[in-house]
Amino acid sequence: MRPYDKNNWKKKIDPAFDKPVKTYIKFVREIERLPNDGQVTFKDESIELNIRNNSLLPDYENKFETEMLQFNKDVGLVTEQECDVLLDILPAIEEYNIFLIKLQKTGSRRTITRYFKLLYLRFVIQPNITPHLHSLMKFAENLPEEESKQYYARKINTFIKDMRKKHFFKFQKDFVLIFCSIFVRFTFNRIDQSNEENATKEEIEHFNKSIVISKVTGFINSTMSLISHQKDMPELLNNIEKGDDGSLFDAITTDKTLASSGSVKKRVDLALDSGDNKFLNKMGDKIAKQPLEKIALHGKTCAVLKFFWSNSIELHKLNNQELYDFLKSCGLHPPNYPEGFTKFMQRHIKLNKKN
Repeated sequence: MRPYDKNNWKKKIDPAFDKPVKTYIKFVREIERLPNDGQVTFKDESIELNIRNNSLLPDYENKFETEMLQFNKDVGLVTEQECDVLLDILPAIEEYNIFLIKLQKTGSRRTITRYFKLLYLRFVIQPNITPHLHSLMKFAENLPEEESKQYYARKINTFIKDMRKKHFFKFQKDFVLIFCSIFVRFTFNRIDQSNEENATKEEIEHFNKSIVISKVTGFINSTMSLISHQKDMPELLNNIEKGDDGSLFDAITTDKTLASSGSVKKRVDLALDSGDNKFLNKMGDKIAKQPLEKIALHGKTCAVLKFFWSNSIELHKLNNQELYDFLKSCGLHPPNYPEGFTKFMQRHIKLNKKN
């Protein structure tokens, strides 16, 4: 019997997809340390931002797909031109699919109207999509790994061939997965390049800008809040404004720098004036806790699944064994397979549906 290959996951998804995951885990670890050991270089900048801003909601309202494209444009991970290229792809595909559905609803009767619609589909809409697909391939060509370039080239060329050969080819969810995967690889590769020894001064300094610090930490903190408390940071911050101490404790566990924000400082001052030691002691306990401590050992695994699996990126293509091996290759320690991992995933799916 041939021995089991723990790298089987590389046959289904981008063979270097563990790279952005490892970078993401690094961010999570750095934020978890904030502000306990002073190793995170952007601690002071984060505190300054919280003091300056009355409302932190804009930093926590980042969502995926088009919103995430805008987010990456704001922090400079994609240029305005690159963002425009990416934003044009999905609407073009949607227009094609809608036209195709309407055409199929007319049935198979050979009418002159149907004939001209087929010509319009074949010679106007399809040629309009092809350049978008080639533009997407150019993004993939900027990746450093040859095996990744070949993986995306095969996928996109398959879409192009199917569209040309099949009269009623419809772009399925698999295309969106590939689009998201390339986008994630492209942007995380930019982050990795800024950390390399040969990075330019501009690349290094860019990631010390306040908007980058604010947006990146806001996005990851909101993800960790969802995992630990089943509430995102915008919901917790809104509740704090309404005087909900429970939300304040949950938020401060996730984002330590909130202790310097206006609404939290106001509540602390009130507790000091009234001698509310119970609140102050609990506040100290919550600040001392790590963001993912509530779910203990597998917090980082949940953080990875929330971003890379729950958002329907690449990892959805893996079965449980392959997903387990992938997570292990990223340096994580998921529950033992198969005894614990299947149940762990079932709980994660159930929790994700609630959110």
